[in-house]
Amino acid sequence: MMASMKYAWIACLSALTLAAACDLDGGLNQNEQGAGNQEDGTNLWDGDIAVDPSGAYFLTRSGDRLLYSEIARDATRMLKGLANPERVLFGAPGEIFVTEDYPKGDFLVAYDVVTETPKWRRDIEIERGPTTNHGHMTFPKINLSNDAETLVVANPRSMELIRTRDGETIRSGEFSRLVVDVDVLPDDDRVVFTLDHEWDGDTPETKLVVLPMAPSGDATVIKVPNCSDELAVSPDGDVAFLAPTTCQHDPISVIDLDGGEFVRNLPGFGPVALAPGGRMMVGFMDVENLDEDLFDDPSKIPDRNGPRYHLMLIDTRTLDFDTVPVGDALPRYAVTRDGKIVLVDADDWFEDGRIRVLDVETKTLEAVSGPDVRLEHWVQTSDSQRIYLLDAGLFTLSIPERLVESVAVAFTPQNLNLTPDDAFLLLRENHDRVWVYDTVSGQMLRSVSGGGRAPTPDQASKPLP
Repeated sequence: MMASMKYAWIACLSALTLAAACDLDGGLNQNEQGAGNQEDGTNLWDGDIAVDPSGAYFLTRSGDRLLYSEIARDATRMLKGLANPERVLFGAPGEIFVTEDYPKGDFLVAYDVVTETPKWRRDIEIERGPTTNHGHMTFPKINLSNDAETLVVANPRSMELIRTRDGETIRSGEFSRLVVDVDVLPDDDRVVFTLDHEWDGDTPETKLVVLPMAPSGDATVIKVPNCSDELAVSPDGDVAFLAPTTCQHDPISVIDLDGGEFVRNLPGFGPVALAPGGRMMVGFMDVENLDEDLFDDPSKIPDRNGPRYHLMLIDTRTLDFDTVPVGDALPRYAVTRDGKIVLVDADDWFEDGRIRVLDVETKTLEAVSGPDVRLEHWVQTSDSQRIYLLDAGLFTLSIPERLVESVAVAFTPQNLNLTPDDAFLLLRENHDRVWVYDTVSGQMLRSVSGGGRAPTPDQASKPLP
């Protein structure tokens, strides 16, 4: 949250007094990895592994180069003509877009991985801002239209729409406030820029700028009485939901993107997690910071003498909701791909910070058995039955069994990802080496490295001492 220091501290202290130094990690769990494009591009700088949407190959940083490896066979190479990669997006088949951080300048590059040649290269400016309640802000944020024809490049206070075919600017513009979030709508006709909120007395206001993805056309500005944060957009692109983790008050804002207007505020915090299909979303309540005027039904106001935090399961059409108490630790949550389960944990070591599984239909919350781990780095299988996660080691979570188990590997993985067919898990050992793990046999197949002598698979799979 990019409020002034005065109001940032007021919001932090009034809403979440248990948070140390206001470094908060609640609401939507944004630590999940997966195949295809990640929002704002896969963060190669932090060691993340980008998996091609088809599962044919993966990309990762090795030293100061970009490593390309075909997953089904042992074919690995360092891509020519690229250095110091920061972020990557997948475009049309065989095409990627990479930001590069050079000592003498920064670039955005369209690159053909088959011919290993740049298609075009443009100057940009990579900026690493301060760590805020929005996370560690790094610019530019790069996103791609669903038809892969337009890049959306957001700088701190400006934007460009770039044609992917030739790197030409379609349109550009400037903003009065910092860009907090960028969302390309499903119809590819519009893009939404969520700007940092500003204050009028005790009331925050966030502006959403809805811009046509075309060379011309007027922008629509929607003013929302709420703090800025991650915006959640319905699958049809008609409705959006804005809910911060902290603010002086607790609204979940409902926005009509199609009509270009703010609709209403619900009680609760976020960011919200939308279930596949968009019919249900998850937020949370803090009984120590509730605006009771936002409740249409006063009987739904939680008992202030009970647990501090309650999850909200909200019907996105009727805006009716049920609540489930989850304890006194600031909750994080994610909805499984089948929409049947909400995974809940907390970024602390209170007892109610352990991973729990909430059944959406029965509203039953169950703690998992096994090692006490957190969902800091994780992936889920396509059938929503299993989670792989890293927490000072590799672990699996069986959702049907509600069971966490350790997987014995001879190193501590730093990053992970999973192929779309669930067949291979990719595990980063260090800045240079990634292992390919067969999820069926439970064995390491091989290591991938930009250089140096490779260990054998048995050396990586031996039991931990």
